[in-house]
Amino acid sequence: MKRLTTSILILIGIFPSIAFSDYFAVGPFKGWVCKGFGIELCNYQKLDAVKKGGQFYDIKKSWDKVDEYKPGSGSSPGLCVLRVNEGAFSYLAGKQEFYRYNASRELEYVDVDGHIQFSCRRR
Repeated sequence: MKRLTTSILILIGIFPSIAFSDYFAVGPFKGWVCKGFGIELCNYQKLDAVKKGGQFYDIKKSWDKVDEYKPGSGSSPGLCVLRVNEGAFSYLAGKQEFYRYNASRELEYVDVDGHIQFSCRRR
């Protein structure tokens, strides 16, 4: 029992954001992307990375708060929404740059318009 308690305390120390977060991503991140002039065509595109300070990073998987949460039904996960450049996602200074892997497995820029969403579970 003492070993289990020590292990749990070590994990909380190593991963504090996971231990105390309220929302956890369980599905891919998708960004709302619009293209066109006058008449725009919009759809969700998968997001794989965010760029900060010239470096690429995974989009974080745990959040203390989100801008919108829609509960799932039964055992299905809910849906979390983060408004880009405002709200819960504004912890990054300036405009966020999102990227996805193309068919050649190279990262390409995705111009997210307004928000990202992902399947999530609420603690």
